[in-house]
Amino acid sequence: MPKKDITAHQRTRRWHDGLAAINAATAANKVPGVLATHGKKLDLDMAGYNGLRSTSAVDAALFTIIGADGFDDQKLLASVFDPAVALRASIEAAIDKVNISETADILGDVLVDNALLLTLDLDDYNLLSEANQESVHDTVFAGLPYDDETKVKTAFDAAVLVAQAIAAVNAATAETMGATITTYAAALGLDLTDYAALEEAKKGVVHTAMVTGQPYADKAAIKTAFDAAVLAAQAIAAVNAATAETMGAT
Repeated sequence: MPKKDITAHQRTRRWHDGLAAINAATAANKVPGVLATHGKKLDLDMAGYNGLRSTSAVDAALFTIIGADGFDDQKLLASVFDPAVALRASIEAAIDKVNISETADILGDVLVDNALLLTLDLDDYNLLSEANQESVHDTVFAGLPYDDETKVKTAFDAAVLVAQAIAAVNAATAETMGATITTYAAALGLDLTDYAALEEAKKGVVHTAMVTGQPYADKAAIKTAFDAAVLAAQAIAAVNAATAETMGAT
């Protein structure tokens, strides 16, 4: 028998136990142990796998096949394992680029260039003005370093939402300020309890005051202006409701 055929046969025999062990894994978190024992014999890139900070995405990708029909041969296993390891390595490299960004401006370029790997949706971000995009960069930069892409995405999404909220408040009129405040209250850290208790006319006082203060540099400035406007509206309401007996206390 030609040497080539013998080599192929030997490999098939060597892979047999490893494939059986992989297919017998009962959960994704069991995969690392199986690979530690059989990965090298299965001719998998264990150096790449072991070099990852987190293998959970790779383990989950393998277990998806295990939980379906399993791996019939090493070729199928490698076709899932190799791309999963390469993708995870690319994601971790992108996280490293985020964390080593020396300035917020550099970080902005990193986020845009690696948006796909970091699962960042740039649609709303791209609609922001340049100044508001820079505020996003500043906010994300302030949170460095990040452990994983999920935390990068959470910080990015929150920063974009705040930038949207600031832009919306700055663009609002007295007629639309109420809806804007209500929509973005959580993002801006606004407590609407006292505002909601005001009658409509006094809410209008708040809206007018907010428009008068435009533009606002950040959410802290918006919160300060909103709280002051609500307090002023409450004071007006209290004076209007006071009697001769209670006016002094008011």
